[in-house]
Amino acid sequence: MTKIDRGVRYPVSCRLNGELVHGYAENRLLLSDFLRHEVGATGTHVGCEHGICGACTVLVNGLPVRSCLMLAVQVEDCDVQTIEGLALADGSFNELQSAFNQRFAAQCGNHRCCHGRDGCRQQTHRRLNRKLGCSIPAGTQQCPVWSVEVVNLQ
Repeated sequence: MTKIDRGVRYPVSCRLNGELVHGYAENRLLLSDFLRHEVGATGTHVGCEHGICGACTVLVNGLPVRSCLMLAVQVEDCDVQTIEGLALADGSFNELQSAFNQRFAAQCGNHRCCHGRDGCRQQTHRRLNRKLGCSIPAGTQQCPVWSVEVVNLQ
């Protein structure tokens, strides 16, 4: 097993949204901080810093992970996709990004804004969360995320 010394910055290379990137990270640097501050992928946000809200979710080798719970050194030679990587080849928004943009929706990270849901909405919300691999706040009618859920993600 490789010994990792405290305070030493290690080279980290990964494919970020299809492009090979290189950076340096201490052994305890979180992936979210590496993405934002070392390689400039500022679309990755940190909400709760406990992995509950899902605001920091990225795909690592095709699987959703919470970048606030993963160490940067763990993505060596991995494929990482952030929200920036969802854009179409011409740089325009994909369907999900467009829906959020048109409705001024955001991932607020408040997993407690679930008051007033009926059974149908609750099922839709669970399906959407499974599809996205994260926790979208399930608020009342005032929550703009509900209007985004009409987008067919299946």
